[in-house]
Amino acid sequence: MSVQPETTASGTRAGDFYGAGSPDLLDRWSPVADWVWEQADAGLLVQPRVAAGAPGRMAAGLDASGRDLAGIDFARRDHLNFSSRPEVIAAAKDALNLYGPHAAGPAASAGLTRLTLALEARIAEFLSLANAVMFPDGWSAALATLRALVRPGDRVLVGPRPPAGVADGAALAGAALHRLEVTSPALVDIALQQARADAPAAGLLVVVQASDDGRGALADLVALQAICNRHRATLMVDVTGDLGLLGPSGRGVAELQGVLGAIDVVTGCLAPVFASSAGFAASGHAAFKDALRFGGGPQAAAPALAPVEAAAAMAALDLSETDL
Repeated sequence: MSVQPETTASGTRAGDFYGAGSPDLLDRWSPVADWVWEQADAGLLVQPRVAAGAPGRMAAGLDASGRDLAGIDFARRDHLNFSSRPEVIAAAKDALNLYGPHAAGPAASAGLTRLTLALEARIAEFLSLANAVMFPDGWSAALATLRALVRPGDRVLVGPRPPAGVADGAALAGAALHRLEVTSPALVDIALQQARADAPAAGLLVVVQASDDGRGALADLVALQAICNRHRATLMVDVTGDLGLLGPSGRGVAELQGVLGAIDVVTGCLAPVFASSAGFAASGHAAFKDALRFGGGPQAAAPALAPVEAAAAMAALDLSETDL
């Protein structure tokens, strides 16, 4: 699997300076480090910025060169300002006092708490689905879902900008990743016809974002789910960009389009709205939770969601419903 370096604000890829010809794996990155520090010294390096406080209307911190930075905060994602609400902060403090600062184990062994289980049930209810599984972030939720669902010989169809963790999960699972120019219903239909003709017994997974921030477009979930059903494919929808922000009750594009609870698999991250970095994967299938708990990798090996994060998310979900 090839990994493409990120494009910086100046339009240059730091990876262009990667010394691929050197036999020393660490020395290969020395030219990149030199380039980064030259950009920083010249005041041209935009990222990373370091925050000096909680998200809010105004921001203070340091820029990439270590200089003081202050102004209106357009960068961090806390769209409804729930992380600054006293109810959320109080819930996080209570969880910290009761459970401590971290989960102290993977979810499949000793890392689960009653708070995490309660949040899983709450997310499932919020999405009108039977099961949900929580993760420390959206990346691990997507990766675990791919690890659990697909195997070598299966195919994963994604758009040009798949959700974080999807490509990694497909690679780790040994499934073939097929990138589509767009995930329009017509193009997905053609791609699934070809994939099913080429591999009649293969598992087919279509991954789309409900709301594409880059194009300002909403996926046609009604048509995509119908097409997937017709080709015996599974539809996975990432709702990070719309959950809590769209729909009469904040349940996203699926609510707007009348398919809430009807999508095969729903994944996402709560960070943009719900005051927690927690990620989740949810489905109406009875075996889904067991599949992710015991077959998704991160649940068995990586630390579980911290109780403090679960408590903050629960409080933010309460606010999202009472503030309507």
